[in-house]
Parts: sequence; C-alpha cells; structure tokens
Amino acid sequence: RPLTAGPPLSTDTGGVAARGSTGTPYSAASPTARSPEATGPGSAPSPQTRSPGPLFTSAAALVPCLAAVEDGLPAAVQPVALDQGSYQGLPVLVVVLPGSVDPQTTYDVFVVGAGCGQANDAHLVFYRSVPRS
Repeated sequence: RPLTAGPPLSTDTGGVAARGSTGTPYSAASPTARSPEATGPGSAPSPQTRSPGPLFTSAAALVPCLAAVEDGLPAAVQPVALDQGSYQGLPVLVVVLPGSVDPQTTYDVFVVGAGCGQANDAHLVFYRSVPRS
C-alpha cells in the first residue's frame, strides 16, 4: 500500500499533495517500504501499535512542518506522498520528497515527530534516501 493511501487531510491542501493518515506503524527496517513504487518482500511494516491519532488535521497545520523539512534544500519541492503513522510507538509524519541528489532515480524519506514545524524545526526522527525502483 503506497503512502498516498487514505483520505485527504482537508479539501483545501494549499497546493500540498497531502493524502492521508493510514496509522501505519513504520520501523527503521521498513520505512522505505511505504515509498511509492515499493513492492515485494520486506514491504510489510513491523508490528507495532497504531498511531493514537493524526498529528496534522489541516493543510494549514501541515505547511510549517513541510517548510521545516524542506529547509536547506536548493529549492522548494512538491511532496510525492505524506502519511501519518507511528514509529517506535510515537506518532509521526512520513514525508516523501523527490531525491535531493537525483530526483529522477531517488526519493528522500523523512520521518518527523509531533513537534514538526514548531520554531522552524522538522523534529527529524529518521531519514533515508531510497531508490525509486
């Protein structure tokens, strides 16, 4: 199941490709299994408790978080996918961006915590660059 599964965060996403809150439990062994086009063995998340609830319930709340995640990138980019779930039992937002080194062949996967966007901090929990295929 791709990150883009789930209902929109709101009807007005302010240009953000927000998709939903699946409550997927992610792990360091498989955060990339939820990246677009990921299939095959190892694509199932580790068994953990589902997220207690969405971190972001509107696009307005999501915008500062995405700005903090994109801080330091050469240019602003459109997220490929977003998902709210849990990581090591904590509520998180998974943000998938086109790869910063090579957007044609990679994705940058950011797992950020509940404080994402506060004081321009992404509250990065985990990051990995993954191949598109």
